[in-house]
Amino acid sequence: MTLNELNAHLISTIHLKSNLNTQFLNNIHSKILRYFYQ
Repeated sequence: MTLNELNAHLISTIHLKSNLNTQFLNNIHSKILRYFYQ
């Protein structure tokens, strides 16, 4: 594995994790909003 390949792999992994975190937070946020506005 070259340095460029390793770098690309790390970037995509970080990107994936941040996407998952964003979805997770959006999910919680919408649940909280539904709870307050039911």
